[in-house]
Amino acid sequence: MCLNRFGGKKWRDTLDKQDVDKVAQIAQLSMLFMQGVDICETSIAEGLYGQGAALLRQQMEIIAAMNEVWDGKRVPNKTPNISSLPEDLRPHYGGLSELTHAAVPEYLDHLFTDIKGDKVGASITPLYRKDLAIFLYRISLTLLMCFMEAQEKALQVAYGESYDEKEKKLIHLAVTANLLGAKELGEMPSDK
Repeated sequence: MCLNRFGGKKWRDTLDKQDVDKVAQIAQLSMLFMQGVDICETSIAEGLYGQGAALLRQQMEIIAAMNEVWDGKRVPNKTPNISSLPEDLRPHYGGLSELTHAAVPEYLDHLFTDIKGDKVGASITPLYRKDLAIFLYRISLTLLMCFMEAQEKALQVAYGESYDEKEKKLIHLAVTANLLGAKELGEMPSDK
């Protein structure tokens, strides 16, 4: 919605070169992030958790790059530093890497072993794992919230405006969904 409201609208004439460069980089990174949202969530929904983890790692790197742009720390031709992520997201990067790279045999056992009566083996079709799906969705929602924060900052710099009431309601729904996921898992997100 926000993109529809501002798409094609000219940036303020008072922007200095540094702000123009930052807003342009954020716009480019935003497109990369947004193009990955659907495929990331689809892979989680379809039980393709290794692929979903790889895509979530990429989304984390994009958010880290956005933070580096705003902080003036972005280095061209270098992978973003995960330390640029909010503290509560950083620990998940390693776990997502382990899942992505099949580094932990227990993860593979949990993901692919199917038990039907006395038959035990690797399933040829994806298996739904509710706890893992909710966990990955929560990371995805947290990344979306980080994305929305970066967008709000870009709107303020480029246009001197922010989210409207309808957009704020959608953000509230995302936060509510994240909290429901936490409740389902029996944990609440940190206050960081």
